[in-house]
Amino acid sequence: MSEPTQGARRDGSPSPAHEALGCFVALLVGASAPAMPADVDALEAAALLRVEARIECQETPPDERDAPCDRCAEGLYPLEEHLPAVVACEARHWLGLIAENAALPPCARQSMGARLAELSAPWPLARLQHEYVPQRFAIERPQMSLDPDDPMGVTFGRWVLFEGAPDEVELARESGTPAAAAEACTVADEGGRAQLVEAAVSVNGYAARANQGLLARGAEGLARLRDDWAWFLAEGLGQFPWERAMNAALDRRGGIDVLPKRQWVLFHPSVAFEIDEADLDLDNLRVQEALLVEPLGFVRYEFGGTPDKAERSLWGASLLLSVRNDRDPGYGLLLRRGTLGLGAISREVVGEDDSATDEVSVVLTMDVLGRLQKGQEKYQRYSRTLSTLLD
Repeated sequence: MSEPTQGARRDGSPSPAHEALGCFVALLVGASAPAMPADVDALEAAALLRVEARIECQETPPDERDAPCDRCAEGLYPLEEHLPAVVACEARHWLGLIAENAALPPCARQSMGARLAELSAPWPLARLQHEYVPQRFAIERPQMSLDPDDPMGVTFGRWVLFEGAPDEVELARESGTPAAAAEACTVADEGGRAQLVEAAVSVNGYAARANQGLLARGAEGLARLRDDWAWFLAEGLGQFPWERAMNAALDRRGGIDVLPKRQWVLFHPSVAFEIDEADLDLDNLRVQEALLVEPLGFVRYEFGGTPDKAERSLWGASLLLSVRNDRDPGYGLLLRRGTLGLGAISREVVGEDDSATDEVSVVLTMDVLGRLQKGQEKYQRYSRTLSTLLD
């Protein structure tokens, strides 16, 4: 007969050491296996389907409904015009039920009641169209560490309302995890938990529906803002590095949502065509090339129009210095509209008899720099950010 295996008795039963090892392995496997989640996710999914069906019914004309809608729908059609009353009705409905539910702990009734009361009075429709209805009833799923002294250790999940607030309500936590602290507001009753989930999902659903118009207009506004930035980058006056530095230092717009209204011009060179006073005869029109320098000036941008038809323009004015090979420098003023600039130059011209006369010239210039560089990295980043948001 062979000797018994090490760690086992002669009758084949495990030795005490073997039993201890088995228990340790079982505990280790149990600790590492994922805990079974509570039923909050299933409750939330079912509640979401019900509120979506209810809203869909309320958006359907009364004579086309298969059956009467649930609460808060009688005589409130079209829904778009009665959303304030419907949202308030839904909040009052749950406010009454939760206040009367003795199975819920007082802390949960108080937390829910305070927030439901904020929505229980109808907003004016005009306010609803311009203000975001707060969706305060999101069910969050934060993680907590099994060991408070080791935040990087093993964690477990919870389902809570009003996460992080002093009156946070814990709906459930993964099974097999430590019990909540005695002072925490927890919901142990299954019926009470189901009611809170239903109320939270329902009221949040109506708040989201109330925000749809505002969000749609917000998307239109973002698209318009993106297109305005694209126009500014493509059609705005080009800037040299020193101009960009000055305008960046003086930029007080506040961010991506505010378009530039003014741009300063500083020692801005450009190539222009100049026509002397004596050469204005159409039959003998002569055009001279000149180097222009704008010592100081400004550009004004205007953005307007309707949502369907945008209106964008720029105009500006600058002091002007014109330099030519065949003339002394001339000084004047440049007016700019869009990419074109038109100016007048006055300079002293010495004739053959050494007499000096004042001569006026007309200059015409086009912003070639802006077409070539478009190199304003911050503004380009704005445009890309808006495109990403809309996509």
